[in-house]
Amino acid sequence: MSDFYQTDAANVTLLRSLGDIVAKVGQLLLQGGSMPLGVIAQQTGIPVTETKKALKALIQQGIVTFQLHARGFVEYVASIEAVLQRIFFPRYILIAKRLHGDVGELLVEDVLLHGHRRMSDAVVSASRLLQQRHNVSKSLLEIEKTFRTLVEERFLQQSPEVEPSEGGIPVLRVLSSPRLPAKIDYPKLDSLEPSAEEPQSKRRKVDPGTTGDEGVYFHANTARFSQCWLHQMMVHFVERKFDAATAQVSDVLLRCLNSRGVSGVALHEIVDAMPRKKGSAKGMPEQLLSLAAQDPSGFLKKTSDAGGGLYSIGE
Repeated sequence: MSDFYQTDAANVTLLRSLGDIVAKVGQLLLQGGSMPLGVIAQQTGIPVTETKKALKALIQQGIVTFQLHARGFVEYVASIEAVLQRIFFPRYILIAKRLHGDVGELLVEDVLLHGHRRMSDAVVSASRLLQQRHNVSKSLLEIEKTFRTLVEERFLQQSPEVEPSEGGIPVLRVLSSPRLPAKIDYPKLDSLEPSAEEPQSKRRKVDPGTTGDEGVYFHANTARFSQCWLHQMMVHFVERKFDAATAQVSDVLLRCLNSRGVSGVALHEIVDAMPRKKGSAKGMPEQLLSLAAQDPSGFLKKTSDAGGGLYSIGE
């Protein structure tokens, strides 16, 4: 895609997903590069207070980052890749639904909508939407379990923690592993998110730190979702080239590779991970993998004979 079409697509995406004011600020940064707050407000004609709000929204969505200039002021820069990634958000939501049902779909949808989200907030939101859209009730702990699974599978990852610095500019610290609280203390659902019919004056203010996960936010790992989508395409390719049985074995192999973060999976691990079906032949996966590994396309490779064979996906 040429730079012109990329920029045009990014501008349209910003406008459709984030509104006029936020889009105007984002579009300026995409076109003009890094800029300080005053220049952004001047060139867009948007008041400084509204410009700050727009920048906050863009930062929360992972589109804009900031840094301290050598002269002592903060400058902001936008990523066109982060904007264009939003085009694939519906695809990521479908992946979550396929893997983890309605709960997974609603959790990922909520995180994508907010950019960065606490686990407790996403769980409460998913609980409400599950009731509204599907007329289904699940306990908050059940929904929380799915959220934790999404983190374990790397579809959701912890956002960098914010640390204050001497100059007043926040420092973002990336953690090597997610810091999930052992237990969330959920307040009453009604007090967390009042009904839309309740008058604004009567709505109770809720302390955002009452759940026990204050300061711990998560965002969608778009690279992981893109990888999963690619793997689904590979499974479809296998089904068209061979048959449904070989596609199922390939799907299990890909799931094992992704969940364990390894370069190869032993045959016995694939067999153990296969869905149990009455009357299925125990040696069938080995036969199917052996035939697929001989295919000239090289999409599947047998890298070792140890333990019945070690299989991986070709480059």
